[in-house]
Amino acid sequence: MVLRFTGLMLCMLVSGCGFQLRGIGADSTLDVPVYLKVEGVAAESRRDLRAVLSSTGLKFVEPSQARFMLVVGHEKLNKWPIANSFTLNSSDYEFVLELQFRLESISTGDVLVDDVVTASALFESDRSNLLASRREEAVILSETRIQAVQRLVERIRVSISNHRKENLLGPVRETK
Repeated sequence: MVLRFTGLMLCMLVSGCGFQLRGIGADSTLDVPVYLKVEGVAAESRRDLRAVLSSTGLKFVEPSQARFMLVVGHEKLNKWPIANSFTLNSSDYEFVLELQFRLESISTGDVLVDDVVTASALFESDRSNLLASRREEAVILSETRIQAVQRLVERIRVSISNHRKENLLGPVRETK
């Protein structure tokens, strides 16, 4: 009986920690007014960016009402060949998508983060069935874009929470 109870408590403890480590806590939404400025990004990424950012609780507002400004810069997509088959009927490729962004505090003018998020995926192209390969390539590219936007959201979440902590604690003073 004690062994069952101990096992049950251990499972509950581990599952609870796992959910917290994955970020599915009570504070998973941002609920912050943000001015979104998108430059040089493909239409698919722009659509995915707005959808994912809206689901996190960010509110898109005019610059006069925003606390933060998110500038999403250029998107860079590289398609690298990795390997070819012996008969040259199929090739393996790697997609690498880079999305440049900057998050600024409008009230202080500070740049909270200026970085590039990267997402990658592997893809096998079959030359004997080109139509299906092109469709699969489009799906994988779309998933890679969503993955890059999700990484961007996580960086924004961390930057905003760090900014909130700094503002609550005030400036750090050095003691001598």
